[in-house]
Amino acid sequence: MLAWFLIALGVDAAGVPASRAERSSLLRSLTSSRRMLIVLDNARDADQVRPLLPGSPRSAVLVTSRADLRPLVLHDGAHQLTVPLMSPAESRALLGGTRGPRPSEELRDSLAEACSHLPLALRIMDERLRLETVETAPALLRDLQDERLRLDLLDSGDEATSVRTVFSWSCQRLSTSSARLFRLLGTAPARWLDVPAVAALAGLGPAEARRGIEELDRAWLLESLETDHVRQHDLLRDYAAELAEEQESPEEIRAAFDRLCSHLLTVTAAAVRSVTRPQASESAEAVEPAEPGASGAPAASSRPAERFDDPQAAEDWLARTIDTLALVADRAADTGPRWFPTELARLLDRHLDDRRQLDCAHRLHRASATAARRIGELEAEAHAELGLAVVALRRSRRSEAEPHLERAMALLEEVHDPVWPETGPSS
Repeated sequence: MLAWFLIALGVDAAGVPASRAERSSLLRSLTSSRRMLIVLDNARDADQVRPLLPGSPRSAVLVTSRADLRPLVLHDGAHQLTVPLMSPAESRALLGGTRGPRPSEELRDSLAEACSHLPLALRIMDERLRLETVETAPALLRDLQDERLRLDLLDSGDEATSVRTVFSWSCQRLSTSSARLFRLLGTAPARWLDVPAVAALAGLGPAEARRGIEELDRAWLLESLETDHVRQHDLLRDYAAELAEEQESPEEIRAAFDRLCSHLLTVTAAAVRSVTRPQASESAEAVEPAEPGASGAPAASSRPAERFDDPQAAEDWLARTIDTLALVADRAADTGPRWFPTELARLLDRHLDDRRQLDCAHRLHRASATAARRIGELEAEAHAELGLAVVALRRSRRSEAEPHLERAMALLEEVHDPVWPETGPSS
């Protein structure tokens, strides 16, 4: 690169110095009296940039990179500007804005969301839209929303502008531990996790997990939030999942998910226990994870102790995490560990019902019923069906509740469990 710069400034090829230091010194000399704008695109690191800096204070250098260039800020007087993902309005304007058939605003919004509002992905999709008609564009969206196809659709055919390739440049500079953390994050069903959950997923201690998160944040491979959480957009998660499938064994992927489930169940139990502590009528058993048995739930002693000293902090954690818990329960009902949805639904049943969080309650009871059915836990399935019936009754949908009640009664008769206490269901 230095030799090319020198030749462009009039140096004969035979006169280009041999060493990097001499080339950089000659470049500064040749540019000392000039006023220039130099654009350095996709810089690898600060060391690649420094020899290319001109010698004149009247010149400016614009550097773009996915790498951490803070050393240039600290030692070379650079000003760092973080370019965020595009806003929904900006993304919509970029898609189908100038050429070809113009898709509906709703379709463009959905395409932009599937592209994670990433400028490169949006530009590639805009080119693809030129080849579509108004009638075929919805099929393109369906393919783009399929996580198995998404990155293939965003392959421009040019390695330098492929989404996969751009992500790979960031991954190449990661430490071994952080690269593994990135891959395992792609296997989690939720795009949003708190730091302790990330540590559990990767089997790391808190300090090591934070170091890995900081490295991934500097490489633009996740976003570290002020609330002690991290998140990744879907394209990064898809890429991380591909790498995990290629480089991690199925046993390690399963172990990571088991660790995440065990951690979330432990913290959920602690949160519910803290929230319900003032209610003297609640028994301790009602908010503790079950001991291992037919369901396979891990023993409490096998999990780290968690507690919330402040009931409001516990309430806030549950409110922030409930969507993540539901996503993890859905995955566990499908692939295991199937004790997770049944235990989670049991822990959160009263909490969600008291707060009339009916959508989430329905989702958890549905996952619990699916998981229990697959492992032959009749009693757990019956109680999940009862939970679904209660949700339907809360919504004044008696006809929807009846089949769940009938299924629950049949299952409970099979295991000789009374359907209701003598006082009947709570109102």
